[in-house]
Amino acid sequence: MNFSIKKVILVVLCVVFVTSLAVVAIVLLEKDNDKGEDGDFSQENSYNIEIICDDEISLYIDEGPCNLIYTILNEENINYTVDFIVDNENIMILDGNIIPLNVGECCLTIKVLTKDKIFKKDVKVCVLPTITNAEIVVLDDNKKEVDKVFVGESYFLKITTNQTLTQQYSLFTSENINNLQYINYENNILLFSFYVEFYEETKFEFLYRNYSCFCSVLCYEYIDDFSVDFSNSLVNDEIQLFLYNSVYNEQANQDGYYSFANFYVSVTDKNLNDFAVIFEGDNIAKISNNKIIAKSQGVGTLKIMANDGSNYMEEYIVKISTINVQDVVVDVNVNEIYVGETLEVLINYFPVYALCDLYLFCQDGFNVEGNKITAIKEGEFNVIVKDHLSNYEKTFSVLVKRKLFYSFYIEINKSFLTENNATFNSDVLTINNGSDSAIIPLSYYCVIDGILEVNIECDVKYVCSQETYVSYDNFSNAIVFNVKGKGEIVVTLELKHYENVCYTFKIVIL
Repeated sequence: MNFSIKKVILVVLCVVFVTSLAVVAIVLLEKDNDKGEDGDFSQENSYNIEIICDDEISLYIDEGPCNLIYTILNEENINYTVDFIVDNENIMILDGNIIPLNVGECCLTIKVLTKDKIFKKDVKVCVLPTITNAEIVVLDDNKKEVDKVFVGESYFLKITTNQTLTQQYSLFTSENINNLQYINYENNILLFSFYVEFYEETKFEFLYRNYSCFCSVLCYEYIDDFSVDFSNSLVNDEIQLFLYNSVYNEQANQDGYYSFANFYVSVTDKNLNDFAVIFEGDNIAKISNNKIIAKSQGVGTLKIMANDGSNYMEEYIVKISTINVQDVVVDVNVNEIYVGETLEVLINYFPVYALCDLYLFCQDGFNVEGNKITAIKEGEFNVIVKDHLSNYEKTFSVLVKRKLFYSFYIEINKSFLTENNATFNSDVLTINNGSDSAIIPLSYYCVIDGILEVNIECDVKYVCSQETYVSYDNFSNAIVFNVKGKGEIVVTLELKHYENVCYTFKIVIL
């Protein structure tokens, strides 16, 4: 045997077929065929030869030739010959050896022949079957076969042979087996109980005469600890996951937020790698390919349960939170509009991976449609950016003004137009008087909300070409332009007391 073992030799039901040592001297006297008609022998024929041999001999079918031991006691030193006779084919005698041929009994007759007498002895020869096959199995408490054992547990060892045991046998076990006890032997089944003391491959070897068989079962220690590694999100023995906009997954991970966590469970080589992973709270998260994936906000439990019979279990709390909006920045082109105008509101929220459902809300002053607000009356009003998910709010104000309805126009004296060969069409005054200078008088008028404004002050702005020089005098609602050179002049008149009320026209000197 090539493994470290201890030997337990048990002798059970040892029916030892040891031939009797008693010597039985049987003198069988038979008349010779040459005896006289009256059946009497002569005086010189009165001698005895004793055949000394066991009355019964047992041997096994697999033994091969067995030396036939017998003694011829011949005190008168009579010449004789020996012959062997068997009554069936279970054995044969060859060169003084018994050769077993078939299982069963046989009568062997040893004959000693002299010149005038025959002496004989009958010997019962038993050819016994022997074991040619045996099976070793390990059983649990319920007498069910198992292929593994656990340290600290007791089991049964069953050895089944195809023939009855009649001699000593040997049983070897590995060192981790303790308290090996014989229970019984019935119907060619040996039954033992044993205890597994420590971790080691568990082995058994059964030896009987020239036959041996071997059994090996795996041995484990019960799981009493799991090695669990999480790829992320484990904080104070709690798994913390988050719900956020997965489009920005990279940014969220950089900030330490994860929507899933990979986990790896292992045991030592001494443990059976058999366990189950269960998540309590399917509406909160799910388990897929060793990954905890967040589904909704809440608290669940990750359970790792040993299936080796130890009932050992570890639990981890799983908390899932939602990343909500922390800040909102409102971007509008202007902070004031006129009644009837529409303003588009651009909303930027932070962090960008937050889950939110933002909308605009206004109690007064605006009609709201999506991210657009339309002013419906004059005044300063608050607009609220609100989040349906977190109830976050951000308020900003917009000033709404009433838009003036006005008409702004200028008048140029007809005599000036005639004298200077000039025209005024489509807000363009064209002068073609053949001179490099011109004095242009004009007056302006403005009707605001249906009221003619005459005494109004106006700011004059102009842009002229490089060849042209302009100066002007402004009084009341009249302006006199003094133009030198030829070219174009763009003039804008803006009322000082009415914002955004203006009029633009062009002067062209040919």
